[in-house]
Amino acid sequence: MLERKGAMQERQRSSHSEEGVVELLRGAGRMTEASDQCCNQIFCMKEDQGEDVHTQCLKNSAPDELSEALEDLGYDVCSNVDLLTDLMDCAGKLDEESLSHVVGMMCRTEGLIPTMHGFTRAVTANTEEAEADVLPTASSWNVSVLVEAVNRAAPYISWRKTLEGLDTPAMGVSPKGGLQLLLALYAQVSADPFPVDVVFGTWENSAAQLDLLKSCLSFPATRPLFQTAGRRTQLPEEFVAWEEEAAGVWASLDVIETLLGLVRTEGRAAVEAVFAEAEERCPEVLLLGLLEAQPAAEARAEEQAAAEQEGAGCALLRDMTARLLRPWLSARSPARRVVLGRVWEVRRGELVAGLCRLYDEERGSAGAVRVALAVATEQGALAALLEHPAASPALLLDLALLAARAGLLPFAAWLEGALGEAGRGEAVAESCVRVLQRRVYAAEGEKRARGVGVTEESVRAMRKGVEGRAWACPRTASLVHLLRSANRPLLRGGAPPPAGGAPTPGGAPGGSAAGGAGAA
Repeated sequence: MLERKGAMQERQRSSHSEEGVVELLRGAGRMTEASDQCCNQIFCMKEDQGEDVHTQCLKNSAPDELSEALEDLGYDVCSNVDLLTDLMDCAGKLDEESLSHVVGMMCRTEGLIPTMHGFTRAVTANTEEAEADVLPTASSWNVSVLVEAVNRAAPYISWRKTLEGLDTPAMGVSPKGGLQLLLALYAQVSADPFPVDVVFGTWENSAAQLDLLKSCLSFPATRPLFQTAGRRTQLPEEFVAWEEEAAGVWASLDVIETLLGLVRTEGRAAVEAVFAEAEERCPEVLLLGLLEAQPAAEARAEEQAAAEQEGAGCALLRDMTARLLRPWLSARSPARRVVLGRVWEVRRGELVAGLCRLYDEERGSAGAVRVALAVATEQGALAALLEHPAASPALLLDLALLAARAGLLPFAAWLEGALGEAGRGEAVAESCVRVLQRRVYAAEGEKRARGVGVTEESVRAMRKGVEGRAWACPRTASLVHLLRSANRPLLRGGAPPPAGGAPTPGGAPGGSAAGGAGAA
């Protein structure tokens, strides 16, 4: 203890000179070799050229040396403006890059440096009582002292540029007040709101970026700032409720795209957890944001083609879009028309894919087809949906059958065009044969399949369409042959149809070949 106190008293004699600061660093036993060489260079230059040499010092030093020195010394070095100014002067000309390292380090270490780490109090003590107490008292970084020291050492510094450069290896967000330190610092140097947009984009230090973005999204003082920052999705004017805080935050395209870009480096689970609040509180706003953000995310995936997790953000985006879209397909809310209308306008392929997933999940039920027809008619997009390349042939056929029953479509004309369509005609023909096999004709004891009911006119159109063509696809050809040769009876009453011909008219009551019995 006496040896330590003697060392402290020795340092006190030159506490406000550059030599004293350097000795302070050396005494910590953690001063870097580069810093030591640069400080020796300073003293030699002073002896030869006088005191005005600070602008020539450390021109070739790393920008993180000052932040490393401050972290070595601990919080107490930031408790005295003169001492901190001397240390900055000793480090040469201060610029925004080196200050970004300092601020990032302070944000990362706030409240986390051990209390025995620093020793500045004894160096700057002026009384015997203070000299006896060599333990540090500071437990956090004093941003007021930092700002004053920077104003003295480098009044030309741009604090906005400093925050824009926080993407450094030194950056981190302490759970014990890292974000609050940044807010307090910026409040001292500017009357403007904290610029949350500095966290957008792509960072090298992606872990720190995710932590900072999560902190800003959850902290009451910064959360509302996202309602006006950066690019935003256009929310429909009909719904005033969407103007609440959560909706305002998650309407930010920059927030959504930044999070999606972090999936590749920080993992899907970590990013998905941040989206959880939006999925719960304003799923429709997040859905619309994801739809508009998707092209940018796809572009990034192409740029990252060589990455190990190529397109990871796009995979999450597609999965979330599908999950958020599903409830709106069958919702009875008046908002459905507006939400699905925006989906159709911005990313109609996602809406078609959602209808196909619903159809597959419900195994081709009539209810799923009715949903598809309702969506199509609401948006005035029945013809466009029937022509969309992403729609499955089975859904298209059932949708056309249901639309024909509702008087919205001439089924025979549509089917003729669909069968002749290159690349999809074979699949439509196969779907026709399956409908005929499972819903119209049945082997003895075979249970009919559930699905959209089929009219007699539609049966004739399907048989004429598939039997009048020579199919190159072996599977379709074999199914057509089976249909021709099996001489299967109708599902409900009537005589067996002649091979290769239409079913016997009136074979089912009510003027329908299946009597509508195929409808769920």
